[in-house]
Amino acid sequence: MALSSRGWRDGLVPAGVVCLLIILSLQLLLSIRQESQTWDEANHIYAGYRSWTDRDFGLNPEHPPMVKLVATAPLLSAPLKMPKLEDRFFKEEAFIGGKYFLYENDAEKILMLTRAMAAIFTLALAVIVFLGTKEMFGTGAAFITLTLLAFDPNLLAHGAVVTTDVALSCFMFASIYAYYRYVKAPTPWRLIVVALATGLALAAKHTGALVFPILLLLAIVEAIRCWTTTKSFPGKQSLKLLGSLVVITVISLTVLWAFYGFRYAARPDGLQLNPPLVDYVTGLKPHEIWAISTMARWHFLPESYLYGLGRSTDGKLLHQLCVRKNLCSRSLVLFPGCLSDQIDGRIPGSPVVDGWCNCNSPSESLARDPVPNCSAGLLPGSRLHCRNEHRGPPHPAGLRISVSSDRRCGSNADSTQS
Repeated sequence: MALSSRGWRDGLVPAGVVCLLIILSLQLLLSIRQESQTWDEANHIYAGYRSWTDRDFGLNPEHPPMVKLVATAPLLSAPLKMPKLEDRFFKEEAFIGGKYFLYENDAEKILMLTRAMAAIFTLALAVIVFLGTKEMFGTGAAFITLTLLAFDPNLLAHGAVVTTDVALSCFMFASIYAYYRYVKAPTPWRLIVVALATGLALAAKHTGALVFPILLLLAIVEAIRCWTTTKSFPGKQSLKLLGSLVVITVISLTVLWAFYGFRYAARPDGLQLNPPLVDYVTGLKPHEIWAISTMARWHFLPESYLYGLGRSTDGKLLHQLCVRKNLCSRSLVLFPGCLSDQIDGRIPGSPVVDGWCNCNSPSESLARDPVPNCSAGLLPGSRLHCRNEHRGPPHPAGLRISVSSDRRCGSNADSTQS
């Protein structure tokens, strides 16, 4: 009887997970037909379809191809009208061509199919978050996390859209969780899983490169933990951790190259991107130009990927990897304010922090907007202005960190009020 009762309780766990995943799926799929095209979707869909049919990775090089390839896979069996290439600036070519591609064909059907495929990353994220939380904190905590995730407005907003944010969140979390499991019980197979997840993070979005410093930091913390436990320098353990990072780097870069067909050139048949890479990076700082030029000369990364690294030609390479650096003056409240703005009011005190960063006082913030999730940078008189055209990927734990915040100078407050 006891064994039967235990088996019944064990069966409730997968049943509960399946129910929550079904609820999440229905929320995503039922909203697909009700939402208009977002800014980037036509661009991404067109670029992904052209990558499949022509092996052309030059239309949307500012984003790696993985999500675009997965989303457009269902379109390969349909005869679709394709715009002619006109050798324009690659962003103009992609956006204008994307508009033609989407609306000269059955736009509603294309959006439905591609968004349904993009939702796969959301479901994968939900499963991985549940498994990671269950292993680290237990079944109860895992169900709480999965429930919050399944009804999170940020994830639902991004979850069935042909963009790269949810895929990045999925594989960044998968990489860290897989490395946690590898450190707990090192085996070659677990190390390969870490490397594959890291490679998929790189192929999801350029900000996936942040996984390398994260894994390095985790390795350092693990070495320190061993040092404090054994009271002696863990030389062997440190070398083992360092070796694992080298293996992860090599395999993950191989995965990234695989998405580009192991070809350096962004475009097939001798076609060139407009402008050439040497001209595209002229606005960068000298050391940034040197870094990209060196990687291009040695073919360390695919050409298309290098364009993505140098996408900001105003002297600020890798803006996509961190909070923007063009601050009029350094402020310790910038990052807490951006974090608070992404919490959705689930954390007590977030409006207070948000108000401190945005307004003259927290009470002023609450008076202007009683909803806890104040919109950083949009409140009148705000001293912290955040770029809201792209608010960053959903964080697996229910938080999102904006990676494109900007401290504005001059009369932004006046222009905001007007």
